[in-house]
Amino acid sequence: MKGTWRRVAADTGRGSLGHLAVGGDGAVWATRTTTRTTSAGTETAFAGLRRWDGRRWDRFPLPGVQVTALGA
Repeated sequence: MKGTWRRVAADTGRGSLGHLAVGGDGAVWATRTTTRTTSAGTETAFAGLRRWDGRRWDRFPLPGVQVTALGA
C-alpha cells in the first residue's frame, strides 16, 4: 500500500482515534475511544483498535482493556 495521505472518516458517533502506528505492510493501526453523556457527566470509554488497510477500517473490540501504547 503506497501513496499519499488523505483524510478518511474513521467511525460514526462520538469519539476519537489515538496512538497511531503504521505496520510494515502499510496498514495504519489506531486506538479508538468513545464518549457518552450520563447523568453524572461525560464518560470516556475505550472502544478497541482500528486497522486501516487503504480501503476501509476494520474493528477489533477489546472489552475491559485500556491501551496506553501501540506499536506495529
